Amino acid sequence: MGALNDKKPGRPLDVLGITAAEERTYRALLTRGAASAEEIARALEVPLRTAQRLLDAIKAKGLTSHALERPRRYIPASPDVAIQSKALAATAKLPIRRPIT
Repeated sequence: MGALNDKKPGRPLDVLGITAAEERTYRALLTRGAASAEEIARALEVPLRTAQRLLDAIKAKGLTSHALERPRRYIPASPDVAIQSKALAATAKLPIRRPIT
């Protein structure tokens, strides 16, 4: 699992709080359109539990949703919508600076 945790400087999604492993998971979903945790585990070559944890993490960050069917299939959010939403949320957390008078 070492490759999943490698920090690569300058990753665009890093500034939005998305880890390298979460980014790989999101990209795997994007290439498939929708996938189960088991399919993602195979694609990323990680244990099923790890894939489920990563899918839950990106779901919490608004990068995916899931269908109601069983087994659960995860559907990636459109990149432009997902990234814009994360950027707006990050911006909302910035302190408001008032001019010094």
